[in-house]
Amino acid sequence: MSNAAKKIINRNAFGMMWRPAVAAARTCGKPPADADAPPECRDACGDPAHQLPAGTRFHDLRHFYASALIAANLNPKVIQARLGHATLAETMDTYGHLFPDAEDLGRSAVDQALGTLLTEQSRNRSAS
Repeated sequence: MSNAAKKIINRNAFGMMWRPAVAAARTCGKPPADADAPPECRDACGDPAHQLPAGTRFHDLRHFYASALIAANLNPKVIQARLGHATLAETMDTYGHLFPDAEDLGRSAVDQALGTLLTEQSRNRSAS
């Protein structure tokens, strides 16, 4: 095995176990139905529509996880730590395009502050 392959396996806490896990994953969170298990012994999903799309790789799930953390507005340092990146620059180089830019954040902060103020002024006018 090459040094690069060993490094990838070492960085991946799942080792090579991720391959069968991705193949058997269901979007509903239940394991695939085991044909040999009696029905009373399993709470499983046999619906093939709940399978991850064919060709889904562990790395695809990693990117999905990262983008979900960004959409949830987590601090970039937290995202860096959760992804195991050595530096914040690595996280931003890879996922920086997914973060809202400063102008968008500034506009929404002002809109939110003014929206609350305008609502309060309107309420005060109607009360007098």
